[in-house]
Amino acid sequence: MNSGPVDFNYLAEEIKLCELTGVKVKDFYDDIGLMVDAQKKAVKIISDALEIPPPNFLFCCGHVKTAEVMGCSIFYPENDEPSVRKGTLNNINRMKDFKVPHSEDNPVIKDLLTKAKRFYELTGIKDTVTFEGPFTVAGFVRGQTDFFLDIKDNPRLCEELISRITGAAIEWKKYHDSELGITDNETIALIDDSITNIAPETFEKIVLPHLLQWYEAFPAPKRHFHCCGNIDNFLAPLKKLQLTTYDYMGEMVDLEKAKEAFKGAYISRLLDFRIIRDKNKDDITKYIIKELETGSKGNNFGVCLEAQRGVPLSKARTVRDIIFDWNGGKINTFDKSSGI
Repeated sequence: MNSGPVDFNYLAEEIKLCELTGVKVKDFYDDIGLMVDAQKKAVKIISDALEIPPPNFLFCCGHVKTAEVMGCSIFYPENDEPSVRKGTLNNINRMKDFKVPHSEDNPVIKDLLTKAKRFYELTGIKDTVTFEGPFTVAGFVRGQTDFFLDIKDNPRLCEELISRITGAAIEWKKYHDSELGITDNETIALIDDSITNIAPETFEKIVLPHLLQWYEAFPAPKRHFHCCGNIDNFLAPLKKLQLTTYDYMGEMVDLEKAKEAFKGAYISRLLDFRIIRDKNKDDITKYIIKELETGSKGNNFGVCLEAQRGVPLSKARTVRDIIFDWNGGKINTFDKSSGI
């Protein structure tokens, strides 16, 4: 039975925007004017195809910018997302060697601030810092394989590394917001994609306190969180974050369990791109209706249009039309600005 209307949106990250507009990914990050112009063109192409309003523009940094702020060496290919080339801590026992420059002396932060100010001039949007979570960043700083081994052998020092990264990120955001004249945060967000690689008990003991530290450092009425992985076994500790929104929950997560755990929170759900990309309309319809029956009322269902996933706009339009029919001839769109 149809239990109410739902929202619909899409996620198209930087590579897709560049693909649609024919610009190099590296140039997209370096040239803020190009970044804004490319987004204008790409969101019009997508939104026209899906017949939904375009989202607000984003100040795009890539997924490893916090690691760069923390001193990691970053590889910037011409036509792919940046990646970590090398961490900064070659032995967990040498924690004294891990130092992050203060924000006002950090060249990466200074460059980001210059670009954020230019972005504001062009769009009127004051970008703020969305922290890539401390566990994920600690893996970049130490080297992911070594870090996972360290967690087993020396969890105390691993937690110290996570704590230092959290403190440095909090200092960075406070400095950034002050320089841009941001006095109140309506929303505070966090992305930590790697947490599902450890046991839930380990996560709760050495990671969760620092996620809470981040949220508590910036009191805001809206708390957003994202993790790409299957969080089914992490629902109990994640409840303690007291989220208002879970952004782009993966298709592998049990939606009924998630809605029970995050009571009252708005769940933004990504539909399984493989089904949308590879199946016929009847199969897609059956799958989406099942998801809607589980997940409505009032939540968001989105399609991931990342270049690597290869979902054509025509298939995304199929999803849009199914949701349009479900809503009785209306498309509600997710009001969060990060829909690109």
